[in-house]
Amino acid sequence: EDLFFSHRDVLEGVLTSMTGIQALRMAATCRSVSALLSPSESGIWKCFYNKQFAAHQFQFAASVSWHRRYRIAYLRAEPRAVRWHQHPQSATGSPVVRQGASSCTLSLAGGCFAVYGGWTVMGICSDLHLLYRRSGEAGCDSSVGQWLWVQVAVPDFNQ
Repeated sequence: EDLFFSHRDVLEGVLTSMTGIQALRMAATCRSVSALLSPSESGIWKCFYNKQFAAHQFQFAASVSWHRRYRIAYLRAEPRAVRWHQHPQSATGSPVVRQGASSCTLSLAGGCFAVYGGWTVMGICSDLHLLYRRSGEAGCDSSVGQWLWVQVAVPDFNQ
């Protein structure tokens, strides 16, 4: 363990095989990793940025540090930057019954779930629905809530 944490080149080799977020999670529990990931360490942040976000070709002012570039690119590229809109042809209620949807379900912040695709009576679907509990409305018990399905439109980022 001492070899791993006391030799900077060994630690850098291990960290650069990870993503920046994975390395930051490791830094939360280890001082030597945390020190190596300080914002002033431009080499390792440049490596993380190039590995994860170079293909996006984001534009930055020349003076922006690699740590800051990584942070900005992460916020731009990660799913939480997506804006969801109710699909214009969707009514709230129940989606088409589907098989295998549990393997396509993600829990999201705020206590809702996203269900993507699945096998339906119409074949494979690639639609996205959100299951969320609506509370605070008249006639709605806020301790239990009312669970609703909403189909969402996913913007086309290639335009």
